[in-house]
Amino acid sequence: MDVRHRLKEMKSLRSRMIIITSIFLPFVLGITGAGLVTLIERAFTNILAKELMANLDQLTSSVEFDKNGHPSIKSPFMDLRFIQPYGGKYWQIWKSDVTLGRSRSLWDTEIQLPRQPKLGAGAKEYKLPGPDGQVLLVMATAVIFDNNSENPRTTRDKAKSSLEETVAKPTVYILATATNYNDIHQLKQNIIRDVLIASVGLMSLLLLTALAIINIGLKPLDSLRKRVAEIVNGETRRIKGNLPTELRPLVSELNNLLAAQEESLRSARNRASGLAHGLKTPLAIMTTESRALRQKGLHRQADEIDLQIKKMQSHVKRELARARARGTGTIKSKKLDVKPALKGLVSVMKRLPGGDHIDWQLELDEQMVSYIDVEDFDEIAGNLLDNARKWAKKKIRISCRQSEHHFRLIVEDDGPGIADNQQSRLLKRGEKLDGSVEGDGVGLAIVRDMVDLYEGSLRLEASQLGGLKIEAFLTIKR
Repeated sequence: MDVRHRLKEMKSLRSRMIIITSIFLPFVLGITGAGLVTLIERAFTNILAKELMANLDQLTSSVEFDKNGHPSIKSPFMDLRFIQPYGGKYWQIWKSDVTLGRSRSLWDTEIQLPRQPKLGAGAKEYKLPGPDGQVLLVMATAVIFDNNSENPRTTRDKAKSSLEETVAKPTVYILATATNYNDIHQLKQNIIRDVLIASVGLMSLLLLTALAIINIGLKPLDSLRKRVAEIVNGETRRIKGNLPTELRPLVSELNNLLAAQEESLRSARNRASGLAHGLKTPLAIMTTESRALRQKGLHRQADEIDLQIKKMQSHVKRELARARARGTGTIKSKKLDVKPALKGLVSVMKRLPGGDHIDWQLELDEQMVSYIDVEDFDEIAGNLLDNARKWAKKKIRISCRQSEHHFRLIVEDDGPGIADNQQSRLLKRGEKLDGSVEGDGVGLAIVRDMVDLYEGSLRLEASQLGGLKIEAFLTIKR
């Protein structure tokens, strides 16, 4: 149960497959080896049993009795083990429970049958203790010998019994041959040892083969992982390439999901743009009405309308910026060359009122790159630079800092700055601390919204230049 629980918690398919193979392979090889040893033992036992049956048939056909009823073998066995003491081959003859004769190899011992075979039951097989610590495989049968005849009748001749035998009860003899079974046991031990050695080598080979198969089989998943990483890194937009048939449905679903995500973002941006375009005409009409009221001397009503128009314009502007924003997410943005992007924005700022009289200082590495959506960066940096332009006297300093997962954009000016207790107001939508300065007061609120999408923060403090220092802290995916 513990192994199953650990397998469920394991995240790596490769590790899970290797562990399962390492558990089941020895189990299967163990069962196979045990079955192989059993089959070999049974085969050799059957060979010995057939040999014993042949010896038993020879004993039955060769036995003869003297006048006193003592048996002897008229055709001795050619195998010398029958005459060598404890030689491993034995025979014995009983009449009832009395031993009438035995092979010389038994020496001073006898074979003790636990139960004698019955007449008509055929030959019976035993495993019994024998002389000199041997284990014997014994084959015994019940035999009737014809009176006045040397021909025995075994159970196979029972159907030929004559009517005279029913008058005088025949004498039943028990004949047995035996062989040393220790050789088979020793052979079995040797086979078990060889099977274990072979199994260890085979298991090592199979484990290496299984490991190679697992690595080859999982290679397409590694390829798929790399291609998904390319999408996350912003290097491509779709999963492409020749992948196995089993992975193609997954790839198709992933590509469909990516397309749906792009379409959702595009649709949101289009709806926001459509909304802004649709409001232009009503706002223009309201502006015309406000101007007409002002011409009629209704300044209070005109001011109220102008205030509502500005609120609507700032709200639309802010929502458009949010709709265009991509923010941080699962899919990383393409690489952005930071300094060229900032130079382009500074060039735009210089064409705005007062921008050409300001000393724009860019303090950052020429080769700095980051993973921020271009439109998002333009929105954040553009609003910060524009805010600094409106308040700066002669100088604006722009710098960037970057770590593995964070990006900082710092904009400072030499303007009048703001008091600490006024900073929170500056970030509110439509708030302006000085009505004489151009703008609708929504720029920094947009920056704050954009920074929130990047799981970052916006900090305001006094600059060493004498004005305001704004630091945008963004979380990025590398």
